[in-house]
Amino acid sequence: IRVIGRMDFSKVRQPISSAHPEWRFVGENGQTVCYNGDTHVCCNSDYQRRLSLDILRETLEMLPLDGVFFNFGGYTSGYDYSGNTYGDCVCENCKARFREMFGQELPDHPSASPLYGEFQRRTLDQAHREVRQTVAAIRSDICIANDYLSGEGFYRAEAGSSIQRGDWMYATSDLAKRACTGYPHMRASITSVDFIDIAYRYAAPSTERQMTRMYQAMAYGGAMDLYLMGRVDNREDRQGIHAAQQAFAWARKHEKTYEGIVSQASILLVRPDAHWMGGGDGVRDYRGWFEALTQAHYLFDAVEASRIAKISLEKYRVMIVPSYGLDEERSKVLHRFASCGGTVILGWGSDCVPNWAGIERKVQQVKDSRGGYIAIDNADSFPAFQQYRASVLPIIGGYEVYQVSKDTVCHDRIIEPHYYGPPERCYYTHISGHPGWTETIVESGKAIWLAWKPGLAFAEGRQNATACWMTELLRRKGGVAPVSTDAPS
Repeated sequence: IRVIGRMDFSKVRQPISSAHPEWRFVGENGQTVCYNGDTHVCCNSDYQRRLSLDILRETLEMLPLDGVFFNFGGYTSGYDYSGNTYGDCVCENCKARFREMFGQELPDHPSASPLYGEFQRRTLDQAHREVRQTVAAIRSDICIANDYLSGEGFYRAEAGSSIQRGDWMYATSDLAKRACTGYPHMRASITSVDFIDIAYRYAAPSTERQMTRMYQAMAYGGAMDLYLMGRVDNREDRQGIHAAQQAFAWARKHEKTYEGIVSQASILLVRPDAHWMGGGDGVRDYRGWFEALTQAHYLFDAVEASRIAKISLEKYRVMIVPSYGLDEERSKVLHRFASCGGTVILGWGSDCVPNWAGIERKVQQVKDSRGGYIAIDNADSFPAFQQYRASVLPIIGGYEVYQVSKDTVCHDRIIEPHYYGPPERCYYTHISGHPGWTETIVESGKAIWLAWKPGLAFAEGRQNATACWMTELLRRKGGVAPVSTDAPS
């Protein structure tokens, strides 16, 4: 048995915060947060920067722990367990560090500053280094969970459910893929949460859901991991534990088969930057691609956008970047990938325009696309798509119109939003000349630009025709094929 010590320095009890108000998180509206007697503290306060290291040191000197895990670390104090948000911290500690780092004042709404992301990265990197130094000074064999800077140890993430946010069926697959791809030297420990919501910790998920999560983790290179409150022997609802017992038994029996498996995928799906509390249309677009690829049996890896410049891309033939968040570094990575013979499929979602992909200038953005469609000009180019006998696909989540370069080939066209009220007046009379997607040669590779969000359309509309169009785009333009199998979708 190895014992991991779980610690949470994001909060202190109310009497302590009353004695040290300078430690408190202060939201953008000047509000502090006290939830069930716990006051949220800022990660730039003396409590987190210095006293937490003293507590960590004392704990490790007193107890023979094998590892440490930090819950709710970093810039997470702007959320509470009920899902309320309070914005970024604007306390005096944050203001002082920002001023010291950049020589200017922290804005009232920090995320609006282009420097705030860099501020967060630098401060968190320093905190991680100080934790590593503290632990190493005591014992070199203590494992630090989620030590992303070193890329060693184990990557722990939770696959659970929430009444507010729902329960995505592929959550464990997604987390395991991103862990194994983005951090190949870390052990992917994607834990299945043994309750249906944080407010209902004594009610377990169904046996089937628990087993699905655990088998997904194992199938994509992760470890068996169960997270429950209390003890195993007197758990009030045991259906989740019953499922875990079966999954752990299977893992033990076939341990040699699953240990050290390596993905053979030639497709890389890139998840846009998003907070763990949700990511809006960008994450739903990503999830739609994830589901379409999974159900069509394509082998693919997944990775966070922030990691694409830090991993090897040599084995991939296609990169799918839905709702991209391009900065200069990431744009160079994608350009280099396409130049070396790869196919990049880019979805819109940022003000950055990748000229190398044949896109010269944004002309228009339509956010409310209800009543809008993609008119399929030539379904013959996608033979499998013909079975659905569909000549239009719904645009959900908006679209953009761009001026393209002269060498760019335009495909399909956009039917602009029209009436969707009384049926006798609800029909379109015009198909625009705006392309639904474009294709541009980039040296020995190519770039495909999507003016709409097919992943989001599939995630919301559940149309098989839309999913087929997406996977046929991969087959015909990316040169990749699914696994041959008689398994159901």
